Amino acid sequence: MKKVLLFGTLLLFGLPLPAQNIDTLISRLNQSLGKYESISPFDDPLSIDSLGLSAAELKSIVQYANLDDGRIEPISLQEYYSYQIDSAINALFTHPDVRKVNLEARVNAGVVQSQDGRFYQIAFDENTGGTYRSRVVYYQYFAEDSTVSGFNRGEDSESLNLDEDGYYQVDFLGKRSDTSYYFFTGGVRGCSYCFSSSFGLLMGTSNGIGEYFKYQVDARYWGETIKVNFEAEGDSLIHVLYQADDLNYGCNCAASEDFETFDNEYEMEGPQYCYLKFRYHNFRLYLVQQNCIYPDPLAGEIPDEKMWEELIR
Repeated sequence: MKKVLLFGTLLLFGLPLPAQNIDTLISRLNQSLGKYESISPFDDPLSIDSLGLSAAELKSIVQYANLDDGRIEPISLQEYYSYQIDSAINALFTHPDVRKVNLEARVNAGVVQSQDGRFYQIAFDENTGGTYRSRVVYYQYFAEDSTVSGFNRGEDSESLNLDEDGYYQVDFLGKRSDTSYYFFTGGVRGCSYCFSSSFGLLMGTSNGIGEYFKYQVDARYWGETIKVNFEAEGDSLIHVLYQADDLNYGCNCAASEDFETFDNEYEMEGPQYCYLKFRYHNFRLYLVQQNCIYPDPLAGEIPDEKMWEELIR
């Protein structure tokens, strides 16, 4: 919901911040991020006088927020700081010096910068108070022709085929002709016992950037599901290990398995764990191994780390 409100706020307030020193932009962005994250959507209405706002900020809030006896709802205050964050990031991504600065070291958010200096991501917790740990995500991709760049934020990520919750890591792999390739990992917690993990390839051209290949695991498994050994061409492997449950319906290693039959709410007949191994080669990912691991009544519970060691040694 807040991603939609963000655009409504932008239309209300008008143009982004005027051109200014990039250090000032980063400082203002960090201040707004800190204020946004400090608000709980479950708080009682807050007194405007207790917020330490400047006269200009107070005037801006009064223009659109419903104030009751000098108090403001937390969600309205979050929308205001969302506007400030949006304006600062927009101005930052379009600043002529942005590619000269290490944003990852200076911005208090989930910043991802590719090694070739063309892909940028700034993401932060949407702070809804729910168990779905959704993020507000901003993307910027600079094509080789610097006059062409794709700015993407919030819900627009879907139109560019980028993850709406952002990425943990994006690594530059190299180029083929006028196309650049990147390896990514990502994931999000969708509920108290819902975990999504993913990896894949991004492909960047003069028209922008988007996902070229993606493998995603949805599971109730708390442990690590993806291990990446991305050292060198010809020796780059991605290992996937997860428990079979109702979110993924198992490994499907045996066609005779009835993956709709459950022993209880979260476990089903068939494999207990699923294992896959992918190899990266020449801008592609290949599935080279897939195993089902069935319960052994004599083995007892196997620690996750020991299972990983057995699989990837």
